[in-house]
Amino acid sequence: TTLTTIVSIDPIFVYFNVDEPTLVRVMTHARATPRGLSLPRKETFVDVGLVDDVERKYPHHSRVDFLNNQVDAKTATITMRGRLDNPHSSDPAAPRPPLFRPGMFARIRLPLGDAVERLFVPEAAVGSNQDRKILWVVGQDDVAATHEVQVGQKLGTWVAVSAVDPTRPLAATDRVVVRGLQRCREGKPVRPVTAAEEELGRASLVAPDPPQELPTAPDHLPAPSVPTPPPPSPDAVRPAAAEPLPAPGEAAP
Repeated sequence: TTLTTIVSIDPIFVYFNVDEPTLVRVMTHARATPRGLSLPRKETFVDVGLVDDVERKYPHHSRVDFLNNQVDAKTATITMRGRLDNPHSSDPAAPRPPLFRPGMFARIRLPLGDAVERLFVPEAAVGSNQDRKILWVVGQDDVAATHEVQVGQKLGTWVAVSAVDPTRPLAATDRVVVRGLQRCREGKPVRPVTAAEEELGRASLVAPDPPQELPTAPDHLPAPSVPTPPPPSPDAVRPAAAEPLPAPGEAAP
């Protein structure tokens, strides 16, 4: 029977499994380093985020210090471990509980290679011309021109692009067409509408009518008017002449 369990709080270890394709990428990246296949190595970082990291920013960083020596044949994955600093303090004057606890679940991101700046555009801006991927770029004179691009990583509704022709590079300040790609023609002027203007126009279409001011009720309501009946016509009412009643036993005329 287990009486107690001793765990490590600082540092704390993050265990995760990677599939075979990811393992091949890790080993390929390791071969390209001066230290060859010396994994784990201190230069291999793992970004960590807790379950509340809904935006996937991975604010915490650990170093890989363990790589299993065999792949699990049942799951086709291999176990790796990251060493994560988890500072805390039990000082009553300034207590600081640890952020990570043993048994918690976390999201991890394993970067491979060096960070490279990429240009991302909305996925809707990438068109096709037979087997080529193109991007319509609007110049300063509002004239559209095509740029053949190579599509890379996708993040949500955005994709990374790079110019195929090195003499015509793309810049972050370029204006790209995201709607009406079929109507664009090479060297023809277009009427650009920015995303902010389009959003403003969409808001004006669905904006409700302005409230109307209702008339104010009077403090005292007037008394209801009763219509006066018209006077009777002289021909309609005629008094009858009084006639004497017959005496008893006398026949009426």
